[in-house]
Amino acid sequence: MAKSEDRRHARYEIEAAGFMRIVDPPGGAFVITVLDMSKEGLRIRCSRALPEGTHVEVNCRRTRILGEVRYARAMNPAEFHVGIHATSVLGLNSEVDLTVLFPDLIQR
Repeated sequence: MAKSEDRRHARYEIEAAGFMRIVDPPGGAFVITVLDMSKEGLRIRCSRALPEGTHVEVNCRRTRILGEVRYARAMNPAEFHVGIHATSVLGLNSEVDLTVLFPDLIQR
């Protein structure tokens, strides 16, 4: 993971249950936990590593976030941390800013 000073946006730790569906290539669905977020990305805990470039839909707190996998790191044989760059939020017509979706969970 990049050093915090190399990041474009602040990262906030949260813990929120969610559901992720692999969109392209079609591949399945998983129960996940969102571990942290920034304006344009998420880090989730998942039971499977996903290849870089995989397109996913993350559903969390009645919000559907479309994105692309940037990395997957094994934490143990049954747990992976997956970084996702958000490309759009369904229902929002403005620029992607995930921090406005979870204000009550952000620990500043």
